[in-house]
Amino acid sequence: NNNKKVKKHKGARKTLLQMMGPLVSFDQITPISFWKFPVSELAQHLTYIHGSMFSSLKPREFIDLDWIDNDDLMSIKSPNLSLLITNLRRMSCWVATEIIRHKVALKRAKRIKFFIKLAYELHSIYNFHTMTIILIGLRSDAVHRLGKAWEVVPTKHINNFEKISDLIYMSNQEKK
Repeated sequence: NNNKKVKKHKGARKTLLQMMGPLVSFDQITPISFWKFPVSELAQHLTYIHGSMFSSLKPREFIDLDWIDNDDLMSIKSPNLSLLITNLRRMSCWVATEIIRHKVALKRAKRIKFFIKLAYELHSIYNFHTMTIILIGLRSDAVHRLGKAWEVVPTKHINNFEKISDLIYMSNQEKK
């Protein structure tokens, strides 16, 4: 069951995986616990979580896509695919929210830098799905228009962001 509570022993800390569960519920993650994880470890955890979600997909979930415009029907006919899509939506919104929740450009820039580093790390371990989710959040209108925050992000990270963004968005342009 995705909603099982983790029994907490005296002095025990929840692991990132326990906090996130199969359907990432980001509202349960406190800023202190999350931001202290090394980016490489976080990328590995996210890769494991999304890998588990992908491996639970059944071929029959892709047959007869008449549910495509109906979320209720989708959750019945394709529960694992529905879970994956819900996770994508929540995570990309969470990325944007974590950046724009701060009023000071410097704090926003720190979050932008963190997510660029995370996306770049995901790229380096070939997790293009989660990398794309992070990029969707970073490229959202709400984050994209934060000019003062983006100006503070170091050039190295901006270059990395552009490099991995080009991989995704150039491949989409080639399909047209």
